[in-house]
Amino acid sequence: MPRVGSRHRRTALASALAALVLLLQFFSVEHPSPARADPTPPCGTIVTPPPTATTISHVVWIVLENKAYSSVIGSPDAPYLNNLASQCGLATNFNTGESPSLPSLPHYIAMTSGATQGVIDNKPPAAHPLAAESIFSQLGAGGWRALQESMTGNCVKVNQPKYAVRHNPAAYYTNIRTQCSVQDVPLGASPDISAPFTFITPNLINGMHRTGTTTTTAAQVKAGDDWMAAEMPLILGSPEYTSGSTAVFVTWDEATSRSDHIPTLVLSPYTVAGTQSSTPFTHYSMLKTTEEIFGLPLLGHAADQQTASMAADFNLAPLPPPPPPAVSPCGSATSLPPVAWEHVVWIVMENKRYDSIVGSADAPYINSVVQQCGVATNFYAVAQQLPKIPMTSGNTYDLADELPPTDHPLAGPSIFSQVGAGNWRGLEESMPSNCYLYNAGNYVVRHNPAAYFTDVRTDCATQDVPLGAVPDLSAQFTYLSPNLPHSMHGTSTNKTTGSQTRAGDAWLAKELPLVLDSPEYRSGTTAVFLTWDEGDGISQQVATVVISPYTVAGTRSDVPFDHYSLLKTTEELLGYQATLGHAADPTTASMASAFNLSSPLPIGPASQ
Repeated sequence: MPRVGSRHRRTALASALAALVLLLQFFSVEHPSPARADPTPPCGTIVTPPPTATTISHVVWIVLENKAYSSVIGSPDAPYLNNLASQCGLATNFNTGESPSLPSLPHYIAMTSGATQGVIDNKPPAAHPLAAESIFSQLGAGGWRALQESMTGNCVKVNQPKYAVRHNPAAYYTNIRTQCSVQDVPLGASPDISAPFTFITPNLINGMHRTGTTTTTAAQVKAGDDWMAAEMPLILGSPEYTSGSTAVFVTWDEATSRSDHIPTLVLSPYTVAGTQSSTPFTHYSMLKTTEEIFGLPLLGHAADQQTASMAADFNLAPLPPPPPPAVSPCGSATSLPPVAWEHVVWIVMENKRYDSIVGSADAPYINSVVQQCGVATNFYAVAQQLPKIPMTSGNTYDLADELPPTDHPLAGPSIFSQVGAGNWRGLEESMPSNCYLYNAGNYVVRHNPAAYFTDVRTDCATQDVPLGAVPDLSAQFTYLSPNLPHSMHGTSTNKTTGSQTRAGDAWLAKELPLVLDSPEYRSGTTAVFLTWDEGDGISQQVATVVISPYTVAGTRSDVPFDHYSLLKTTEELLGYQATLGHAADPTTASMASAFNLSSPLPIGPASQ
């Protein structure tokens, strides 16, 4: 009897072990560990040759639902997505591009067509038959595929259990209705991404949408992360991705009703692992980048000048050098420089030493301007604490911190008081209102020196204004300051010198042509100085680029200059005697002669 009982126990144990093995096999196939790392790193595997405009022939969008950046990035409920972000690319300053109060459908329409097309609700295609052009119509028959999880037939135009037609934008465009019937299909066991463009939508549960079974943010995020952990390896293992010809974007349609800051991941074999970009991007940027990859015209807001392409930041395709202006910005004048210039413009960037800019591959636009104009190769910043104060006044005021104007009310004088009421303008990007004395978002008041001088406080209220779409350079002196990400300043989400420099260079590639195309510059009476407030803590040598119609292209001066030299030169060009602080020192060199800014006639007495 004991032996019979022992046999029964062994049989029961063997059966239990077999059942456990089957159970583990089931879960290993159907429910992979969310934190599982892919056996081969998905990004940064191809470093040479760099991608060309035709290297990437497949683009995949995966669009999830209703989660703010902070609900996903850094969340313990999204281990797979966070691992993927660390292995690939992450846009840390990505917003939808439309009002956070809008529901899902307008965002899907906007990201695929370049505008909301007037849609403000989630009604089905019967209520919104859209004839607008879209990425689908641009690519045409056979050029795109939409994969919709839990959709029971092709191009279904009504809601079904777990399938929401509002998450299927292709179903709304009437000009692709025939294509939709064969190219907008249910998501299968293995995603077919053989078309040039693939739009993938998970079902309501897997898309992180709130449902009856996923009622909390944590549960919704976990459901989506689990789905991504199962789906993404199939994409990364596809022939299209492993051949090095595919870029994948993972984004969310919206965040919350109060914020439109969403995560967006970028995956490609060319994207350097761990890339983080704080460049301001939107869904229109994603559309623009996709259209650029395929060589298509830009639709709607994708064509807007302020819509940044994501290609350069994530190494998807090298952007060609910016085309030179129709007329070279420098050296075009054939007469002598004016005795007194009518306009001087300063553009002041942040915290980069000379060799981080001049000759850097991260600053192609700036270096193209250096070649066409002039650069001071031996130029030094004069302070590290509130450096814009000595730049504009000639005095450091012995400031030992970077507190706001309420802590440092300075009596002046400065270049602002010297040129006087109506003759200067401060253009501050992202400043919420005129002469704002506190930090706000990407605006930091320490980069706005006019706000510190109490003797121009009244003028500041009307002359220190937010930077608009086109810079107003009509005043004698214009001080132009980009916001934190555009100025090359480090931020909590952009910590590398290279990405900071690229963000500032891209901004200048958009902003400086507006300056050079202004009536003031084209009249031949404007000099522009592009400088950096300080170095990097190791070296205070900074780049300073001089742009004027009289400056000979390719001018390089190794004369020792500093920000006091810039102030002195500005006073001289505007017809004033150099009287401000150290700008008046005999040892402070003027830059006028080195860059052909001065007339052979002597500078006259101060006009004040």
